[in-house]
Amino acid sequence: MALLKDRLVSFITENLKKELWDSLDENIREAYKSSHIDASKLVNIDPTRMRAQNRRYYTDNAIAGIYASVESKVHSTKPKGELYVVLQSGNITLSHIELHKNSLARKAKHRELLTKKNAIFESTSI
Repeated sequence: MALLKDRLVSFITENLKKELWDSLDENIREAYKSSHIDASKLVNIDPTRMRAQNRRYYTDNAIAGIYASVESKVHSTKPKGELYVVLQSGNITLSHIELHKNSLARKAKHRELLTKKNAIFESTSI
């Protein structure tokens, strides 16, 4: 698995411009800052859940607002209930997920569809 991950990271970093990563970094940091500021306005209830939810939506919004050398699209999950953002540049499709330390991503149909594009990097055995 580590080999596949290394190959994917190498392919992505070689084919996307540094300006995109800088823009993502700046926008996501601003999204986290905004979600923290908004949640801190709650004085009578614990702001933890609101902060976490806002981080997700503000990060989606920040990524969807990237108009560098990529195309961004906001999609609805099926069955409809949430949104997810996809960045597309040539043969590269990126999305995101926020995980807590040492936790794994839960299965989701939209993530399974996105991972199918990585199949070309996996070795096949006969």
